[in-house]
Parts: sequence; structure tokens; C-alpha cells
Amino acid sequence: MRYLIVLLFTVAYQIGVAQVRGINYTLSPDAEYVLWHNKAGLEDGLLLGGKFGFGFGEIVELRGTYHQGYNLKTEFSDYGILNYADSLFTSTDVKLMRYGGEIKLNFGKSTFLPFVAFSTGVQSIGRDTLMPSKQIYAGLSAGFQISIKDRFSFAIYGKNTAYRYNSGVHLLSPDDKLGLGMTNADFGTEDLTNWSIGASLQIYLSGKRDKNMSDIDRAFYESFSGGFKSLGWTIEPSVGKLNFSNSLPYRDAWMAGGGVGIDVGPYIGLRGFYWNSIQNGTTTKLDDLAIYGG
Repeated sequence: MRYLIVLLFTVAYQIGVAQVRGINYTLSPDAEYVLWHNKAGLEDGLLLGGKFGFGFGEIVELRGTYHQGYNLKTEFSDYGILNYADSLFTSTDVKLMRYGGEIKLNFGKSTFLPFVAFSTGVQSIGRDTLMPSKQIYAGLSAGFQISIKDRFSFAIYGKNTAYRYNSGVHLLSPDDKLGLGMTNADFGTEDLTNWSIGASLQIYLSGKRDKNMSDIDRAFYESFSGGFKSLGWTIEPSVGKLNFSNSLPYRDAWMAGGGVGIDVGPYIGLRGFYWNSIQNGTTTKLDDLAIYGG
């Protein structure tokens, strides 16, 4: 946590105007302090990394993200294991990586700029003596951005991240389980969420600084100004074939389903989708495999 405090006081004292207009490219060194779920098997700690992306004016930004755990260790004292004792468990280092993408929406044009961001990607967790496992994660964050000198902005945010994981199987060694009197059968895959607080320094690598709105910004604002009248409601039937990796125990399958959602003007749309596999040799009978998301 002290690293975030140092970063905050280092950059926040030079408040100015740094928002850029038009197409712009950004680089953002970033740090998050994570409060892990009790069943994540991890001590609270830091993720360090950064984001690189581009913005369409001042409102919408798309960014690639990468974070890596800093000095993370295993922790099972609050997991809920019966007869747990520190003497029966040895904490060990954990390697954690997250990489994915993020869409960030800014609200307003002032020096103090609120924002929300939606992110998803792949998370890899492992320890030195065990193979790492990978999961899909999804995150929602909200915060504010302060423009500071020239092409620099400082942001602070809160974030909630969700993923599915079996920490007992993947983070406890055979000796740990033997000492605790447990086996892999005693652990299950959990739906885990964790809160974090983050801070980043956003550097604008290009884009024109100007108080006037660009054509892109004006089009975005106009698309939102009509209220519900500007929303377009959509239904999208779809069919496609999904080819699974050879390392997965699934056959390649034809999928049928669709999406339902809204379009917020011509640039932004939100969708929920559901696909179900079709049995081999049929066109109407469904199999026990489904994919859903947004």
C-alpha cells in the first residue's frame, strides 16, 4: 500500500490540464493493491504492470493490460480448513500474471475526470514446484483521473475482479495436504471475487491538446444526448463452428444461439450472448455444451 501512497503524492501536486483530443495513444504504468478472497489461497499484496492503448477523443479508450504479482505468497489460514495450524503449513512464493484488454469510458471534460472501465483476459497462477493454471478473469473498476502537467494524468480507482479457481488443488503441495489431512477431493472450484485499489500515471504519446471538442468527441456526445431515444435495441441470431484445442476433452462442434443488446449510437454497443452446441448428424437436437457471456 505504501507504494501507492508514494505514487499519489509524487504526481498529484502538479494539477493542470492534459486531456487530449482526436485519436491518441497512451502508456500507463500501473499498480494495484489486492485484497484477495479468503479462498484464493493468497496473501493480500501488489500487482505491478501497465496499460498501452489508444483513445477515440476524450471519451472512449481501448487498452491492452499486463500485471504481475510482486512478492505474492500462499495463505490458507482463513480458507476454512478444519484443524488448520500454521505449523502444518509452509507459505511459498506464487507467480501470478494477468494479461488482457480493457475499455475505459470517461465522463466529462474537466480536470477532475470520473471514469469506469471494463476488463477481461487470462490469469495465470502457479508456484515454483507446481504447474501454473490459467483462468479467464473479468473486472469492473471506477475512479477518477486528474490532469497534471502537460501530457500526464494521474488516476486512482477501485476495482472488483472475478474468476473461478481451485486454490487447494493448485497452490497446496502434496506435503501441505498430507500435513493438513486433506486430499484434492476435499477442495472444489470456487467463484472468487476480490477488491483492489489501484493507481496509474497515464502518459499521452500523441493527440492534440485543445479545449475545443474534436469531431470524434462531438459525435460521441451527440450519440448520448438523445437519452433513450438514441438507443437501438438488437436481436442477433447466429450460427458458427467452434474448434477446441486438442488438449481439451471436447469435440469440435457447431453452435447455435444469438445475442440480445442495445446500441448506444453508432459507436458503442452492449450484448449478452448464448450459444449451445448441436449434436452430430442433426440440425435441431442440442448437446450438453453451452457458452454464454457478454
